[in-house]
Amino acid sequence: MATDLPQSPSDIELLHDYLGKQLAEPGRSLSLDEVLAGFQEYYRQLRLLRSRVQQAEDSLDRGEGRPLDVDSLIARVRKRLLEQGIAG
Repeated sequence: MATDLPQSPSDIELLHDYLGKQLAEPGRSLSLDEVLAGFQEYYRQLRLLRSRVQQAEDSLDRGEGRPLDVDSLIARVRKRLLEQGIAG
């Protein structure tokens, strides 16, 4: 069950977009090392997310998925919030 997404941007395109966003923030002054470290963390998180999505798709392809019970999910979230003292 492959998701029909447009082709993923290349690593260079990702870096270009990341740098553009950093430069667009007014009054921001980061060193090259800080910007590159920020991009490396962003890229690490992106790879992790892509890996998890792929694992989920593989699981669905193996027939291991089941329909999402939204009502049950909402009830579990509300219960956890109440347990944490957050009114829902």
